[in-house]
Amino acid sequence: MESVPRKTAQKTKVQPEYLTRKIWKNCIDNQFVYPLKYFRPQTLSELVEIVKIAEQENCTVRAVGSGHSFSEILQTTDFLINCHGLNKPIELNKNLLKSDDILKQINYDPDFLIHVENGITIKDLNKHLDKNNLALYNMGAYDAQTIVGVISTSTHGTGICLGPIASSVVSIVLVGEGGIIYRIEPTDGITDPIKYKIKFPENVLIQDDEWFNSILVSMGCMGIFYSVILKVTSSYYLKEERIAKINETYWEDVKRNLDIKQLLKDNRHFEIWINPYKIKGKHRCLMTKKNIYEGDYLKLPAGSRVRHWLIEFFAKYGEFIIRALFKYFYRFSARFIDMSLKQVIDYDGYIDKSFNVLHLGNANYVKGYSGEYAISLEDNLYIKAADKILELAEINIKFGMYHSAPISLRFVKQCDAYLSMMNGEDKCLIEVPILVGTHGGFQILQKIENEFLKLSDIRPHWGQYHQLNAATVDRLYPDLKKWKNVYNTLNQKGTFSNCFTERCGFKEKKSSIETNNNYEQPHGI
Repeated sequence: MESVPRKTAQKTKVQPEYLTRKIWKNCIDNQFVYPLKYFRPQTLSELVEIVKIAEQENCTVRAVGSGHSFSEILQTTDFLINCHGLNKPIELNKNLLKSDDILKQINYDPDFLIHVENGITIKDLNKHLDKNNLALYNMGAYDAQTIVGVISTSTHGTGICLGPIASSVVSIVLVGEGGIIYRIEPTDGITDPIKYKIKFPENVLIQDDEWFNSILVSMGCMGIFYSVILKVTSSYYLKEERIAKINETYWEDVKRNLDIKQLLKDNRHFEIWINPYKIKGKHRCLMTKKNIYEGDYLKLPAGSRVRHWLIEFFAKYGEFIIRALFKYFYRFSARFIDMSLKQVIDYDGYIDKSFNVLHLGNANYVKGYSGEYAISLEDNLYIKAADKILELAEINIKFGMYHSAPISLRFVKQCDAYLSMMNGEDKCLIEVPILVGTHGGFQILQKIENEFLKLSDIRPHWGQYHQLNAATVDRLYPDLKKWKNVYNTLNQKGTFSNCFTERCGFKEKKSSIETNNNYEQPHGI
């Protein structure tokens, strides 16, 4: 369906341009949105005005980034904001911060703080940081998502001493109902309240742990993030090893012979890939370890500076073949997955800048979707959960449903955000990737989720495929009441509601929240 020409309102105020009859879809075309108005703002002022217009027209607002969520989390029937136009670094205003002595006491160094708009992708953020000899502490295996999309769903990398990217956030600029601009930080936040009030008298600075830990992972339900300030580190190199050794080749051997918790302590990043199917009675697996490399990168042999070039080439340009193999020769899925695990073994190791090593590589060019589940490390619950996935994979064969990729186990540090999957304790994140076009792929994920929700405290990833409801969310998140208190303050009119918020039961029928009537209408940041 073709979109009509852009409409431009009168220029008496900042009037955001928009499209009507625009269809937006996510990265795998399983979620379609048909908004009344489709915006692509490029300034904070436009963002504020869009929220005001939505309320005047009794409409709701939803913001989207790169569309890497596979559930209805990003749905709306009213106003849709594409954030890719808000993609720039912002110069950090150090004059608004507390004194250097105070910042040092609360473990912040202004030289390692970076301020960016919500729509910058992880890839572009990495480029910007690298130019300044800086880097993220951690990132996921993919870099096409926007920074706020990653933060607000608690997307993560791997490393038991490293939390999700949300853990690096120290300040949030949020556009709330009425177009109010909030700057939200922990109780011991970096901003000097007096300096901020003088500079922006109409904005609202909130330094409160409960607000910060609620808004940090809020899936766009409390307002529109305009920007975030992140804590970063100096640029560094990593060495990746994908080596199959004795006792590391099969899942059965890993469970029996290896001390996985010790491996977590010994390696900065650690993950396990498992073939869901048995070959000769065993599930092949592969361990990946990534650690800081402190040697001279320029003196390395060429083979150590790249991943296996043939595999990378085939992954980038052979997507059609890969998907066709699993679609038409699905009965050989076990062999295909086994072969892929053998082929990515790298005996020389791969050494590069951190963001290149943390990125999965050209395998990301193969279109897919996934479900992911955060599971306690206590009592080896994560091992039991992995075994349950393998058991279901065998059962699904009789229905003609086959996995099309290995499952992965990653390990992530706890996060203080109330609705982070890692809230409360360190977790194992088990991801189940499925290639687009796989027969029964979503049914495979649904069956896994149904089984997992029978177990205690297994939390599906907000940004991946899930079917959570109000009762389940209430059971899984002990601090949900605190989160709802802030949600019902910031979303009193339902401006940021959608079918996802209704399904999860976020809106209280009767709110006991008292609004702070001293909050004023803002005009800038």
